[in-house]
Amino acid sequence: MDVVALLAIALVLGALPTGVPSSAVVGYFVVREELVPWQAIAAATMGMTAGRIVLWAAARRGASRLVRGRTAANLDYLSRYLEGRRRTRVALVLAPMVPGAPSSAVFASAGILRLPLAPVALGFVIGRLLWFGPLALGLAAADARFGSLDALFSPLVVLPGLAILAVCLLVLVRVDWQRRLGRA
Repeated sequence: MDVVALLAIALVLGALPTGVPSSAVVGYFVVREELVPWQAIAAATMGMTAGRIVLWAAARRGASRLVRGRTAANLDYLSRYLEGRRRTRVALVLAPMVPGAPSSAVFASAGILRLPLAPVALGFVIGRLLWFGPLALGLAAADARFGSLDALFSPLVVLPGLAILAVCLLVLVRVDWQRRLGRA
């Protein structure tokens, strides 16, 4: 049942840009000995990926319905500009791999710009496995060696994550990409 709980929590955290670090949730389940590390790694990776896919789809659909006029033309230009670049797919794979990076902003931006989901999701899965694996195994070992690490997990991390997401999305829609990238 704890696997399903972590899967559900991770899905919600992935779909809603809450700013709560998924690594803190994984750590909580491992330190509280509710899941063994491999269960936490698998459940969190699957849940977060599913949630980010929902976020990508919601951003894509929302942008097509809500963004109009000059902003829509500006975002269309940026989308075409990025699609024509050889390095865009590599960047889409690498950007969500970085732990601590605002992956919600990467997925939302990719959705808004109608960029392909597959490279972003692939990079995200690889990044979560590379991050959650050592984290869960290390926390389990430290908890076994030093005793309870419950005090490390605090809910006071939501606001900085939301601020980062808001700034990233504001920059995306407020920059004149046509002028910035060379077309007047």
